[in-house]
Amino acid sequence: NQSAWRSACGEFYVDYLQELYETCINLGESGLVEALKVGKLVEETDIGTLTESIESMDMPDDIIRTYEILREGSYNHLESYEAAIARELS
Repeated sequence: NQSAWRSACGEFYVDYLQELYETCINLGESGLVEALKVGKLVEETDIGTLTESIESMDMPDDIIRTYEILREGSYNHLESYEAAIARELS
């Protein structure tokens, strides 16, 4: 099943996605705390993208609400990553 964004697992057509993927994989492989930081980065990126979409796009209310729910989930995940990082560093 081909995608417009990637050709195979770990191979992306869009340069910035390929770079982000490789950075995340390399950091995550270096240890638990770094892997948790990658998870934190992913959630922060998702929150930013969802917020930008909510604020800048003209979408139906049900789509906006769906994005808001997804963003709330990302905030919850972000808190979990931050707590896990703090535990590992203490």
